Amino acid sequence: MDQLELVIPRPPEPAPPEVEWRYCSEEAYETYEQGWKRSRQEDAGIDLRILEAVELSPGETRLTGTGIAINITDETVCAVILPRSGHGLKGLSLGNTMGLIDCGYQGELKLALYNRTQRPLTLEAGERVAQLLFLPVLRPHLTQVRRFEMSPRGARGFGSSGKL
Repeated sequence: MDQLELVIPRPPEPAPPEVEWRYCSEEAYETYEQGWKRSRQEDAGIDLRILEAVELSPGETRLTGTGIAINITDETVCAVILPRSGHGLKGLSLGNTMGLIDCGYQGELKLALYNRTQRPLTLEAGERVAQLLFLPVLRPHLTQVRRFEMSPRGARGFGSSGKL
């Protein structure tokens, strides 16, 4: 007996929003010699490099430029700067753990590099130290209430699952 296969066509995906970007200096153009792009097409984030070598003492935080500026014109898009996972193993973090880039910001993307180790860290000029990830923005309607309707979890937070 032949079976019929029901095929439901998927609606076309909307075109991704356009984000403008530019180099901030000739030095940045040389640092990103292959262009500023994803390392692999399937990657979610786009690598950010530092323009100058940086020596960080234990516990030191230093602001350094990436040489890249972006212009997000779509209010439904934002970007976050995240540390690269490999640097976390070496003790390098971002001083604010991540950075949020709102639409309309047009300045250079900068990184607050933080050495959380007990030894000096040296980073080479051109090294990939962070990544930029674009995300959709939700703007829910906010309603003030006197108290919440009780949920099964309630206000139990840290350790509430018994795994802390």
